Amino acid sequence: MKTIYTIDNGNSHPHVGIFKGDTSEIVPLKDFKTNDDSYRAIISNVGPKLNFPKEFAEHLLDIKALREDRSFLDMPVNYTNTLGMDRLCNAYFVFKNELDEGERILLIDAGTFNTYDLVTNNGFAGGFILPGPRVFLESYGKGENLPTLMAAELKAEIPLPTSTETAIKDAHNLYQLSVINTFIEDYFPDRVILTGGYAKCLEPIVNMPVKIIPHLIHQALFDIAGRIQ
Repeated sequence: MKTIYTIDNGNSHPHVGIFKGDTSEIVPLKDFKTNDDSYRAIISNVGPKLNFPKEFAEHLLDIKALREDRSFLDMPVNYTNTLGMDRLCNAYFVFKNELDEGERILLIDAGTFNTYDLVTNNGFAGGFILPGPRVFLESYGKGENLPTLMAAELKAEIPLPTSTETAIKDAHNLYQLSVINTFIEDYFPDRVILTGGYAKCLEPIVNMPVKIIPHLIHQALFDIAGRIQ
């Protein structure tokens, strides 16, 4: 069986998934070296341009080659061609592997930026891109005397802040909670799938069934590679 390499070139910290039979591992791109004679490679590319050796590039499929005007493989896409390939791949995995008949799933990828996407039996319906925890909290550095803080634990109930530090940390909590609750109220998902580096941080404030898939983009790319072989 050929080794499958899945490359996530996102907004930060590109990683490679290495799938060999029933085993897999995720490594930073900077630490990645091929040591196989027989392999295939597939990439989701939304970050800075990457340069690969010619021999490796010849085995590499850029996922954008599979995107049509209103579809991705057999999934309808109600979004313009500006849709990031990572969002598209993740949504496709949910569409093919997670959806029950008549179900609506809110897919949240929580990283440098948080994406909130709705996937239904009619395909990729659309979604939002919002600042992730680091981007949100770093914005306070633009203030003259405001501290730049790390993200605090998120809670479903937020007491009214009584210090500058808690005013900032709980503002982030309020922001995340408000976005999730508004999406649920307006677009009626039946459950939520979380992925990305901050997925576990968001789980406590989601008041509906939640499933976490830690490395969804790599699972999605591997799934797609198997479907098009």
